Amino acid sequence: MNNKNEGLKEVGKGLITLANLFLILFFLNNYLQHESFSVVGILLSVYTVIMLYYTGYTAINKGGDAC
Repeated sequence: MNNKNEGLKEVGKGLITLANLFLILFFLNNYLQHESFSVVGILLSVYTVIMLYYTGYTAINKGGDAC
């Protein structure tokens, strides 16, 4: 049971790392293409980052609560 909880925490940490990577790529893309941007693309990027953070923190908290 403890291995499952540790695995869930690791998945959560991986999702948060992925969210950080997407955030860096999002800002880099906006910096490089500052003259032409898509509002829909920005909204989807922000939504993706928020959902990855939320899912990651939820996985970490569920892994910690089950111990």
